[in-house]
Amino acid sequence: MLRLFSGAVIDQAMLSAASLLVGLILIRHTSDADYGHYVLAQSAILLLLSVQGAFIGGPLLVLAPQKDAEEKRNMVGALFTFQRRVSLRAALAGLALVAVLAASAAFERQSLIVWAAFVASGWLMLNREYLREVLLIYTRPQVVLGADALYVTVLIASSAMAALYASPAAPYAVLGIGLAAYCGAALLKAAVQKDPGFSTAAPKKYLAEITPLGAWATAGAAIYWTFSQGYNYLLAVQLDLSAVAAVAATRLLLMPINLLTTGVRQLLTPMAGTWYQESGMGGLLYRLLAFMLGLTALALLYCGLLWATRDWLMVAVLHKVIADRDALLLLWGAIFVVGMMRGLIMTALYVRGRFSSLTWLALWSAVVALGLATLLTPSQGPRGALIGLLAGELFSVCGVLVLVWRECRQPYSADK
Repeated sequence: MLRLFSGAVIDQAMLSAASLLVGLILIRHTSDADYGHYVLAQSAILLLLSVQGAFIGGPLLVLAPQKDAEEKRNMVGALFTFQRRVSLRAALAGLALVAVLAASAAFERQSLIVWAAFVASGWLMLNREYLREVLLIYTRPQVVLGADALYVTVLIASSAMAALYASPAAPYAVLGIGLAAYCGAALLKAAVQKDPGFSTAAPKKYLAEITPLGAWATAGAAIYWTFSQGYNYLLAVQLDLSAVAAVAATRLLLMPINLLTTGVRQLLTPMAGTWYQESGMGGLLYRLLAFMLGLTALALLYCGLLWATRDWLMVAVLHKVIADRDALLLLWGAIFVVGMMRGLIMTALYVRGRFSSLTWLALWSAVVALGLATLLTPSQGPRGALIGLLAGELFSVCGVLVLVWRECRQPYSADK
């Protein structure tokens, strides 16, 4: 277990460092408009990954470990066929929509070019993400680490080229995400083809298995995205791209917390299912709380170091003067720590199949977050959007604790 989790931690540390470096390159060498466009496209890619992860990845992580070797291989191969088919059709439809909007002259040319780049890169990122999940199911994080190293190398190089030599830089920076995803996916696919190999089983049977879980999870993921990433679009509409860039720049400094949590949860989810079968709800919660306390201590330590060096970071690293900088940093720190706690404890509900309950909770959390952000942003500026986001996270973590308490008092019966 130590070997597996150390690989996940190293992988996410590398991805976090790459994300930070790319952000720094773009912040220092491009305009606020370029960086704002990049952030909006990156947020939209995250929505695609969230939806795919909820409908296919999450149920796959829960169901595949329960099957024998041949049935697991058939499930992985069948769902890969389905994933490629749907993602390609969606990409072609997205490019067609961009062409229609370009012909109608409804949007500015640069925005349309950025969104065309987003469609292509989003499709490639979806393929990479599915293959990563397959290898994590087979507990091969070292292979994922190698592929992610190539992904990171190409991403940093392409972002630097775009920032230094392209004007506008945003379309090329977004295309760089797709190029990096393609290179990383090539290594991942080769590893899966070698072991366990892709099956040609029909997707229909396995779609019937994942749909009862995935349908609720997908709705929940889409709703959760609206308040975890939707603030970017709210800032763009109510303020401007400079506000998007300022909030994204301060968020970037806290991203290692989020990416570390994501890496641990990717391996924790399939293991949590095993722990639940072995030790019941009590044993599962004991282990999840241990992980939560350890990661919370690391997160608070990081926040303290960041706060102590914030002046130097803004001047020497970001080369930016950001209005209300300290308030934005404090709010982001609270948002990430609370979100990390919620995400880890929520794993217990995920294993128990409480997807409909989580979807409703995500809906009400989004209402709280976006409602408050919409009211506060015009008067408070970027700070208002983050206050709304923190309120949504606090509401969500309280709801998760209530749902977990209910689970401890009743037998298992998955939501349909």
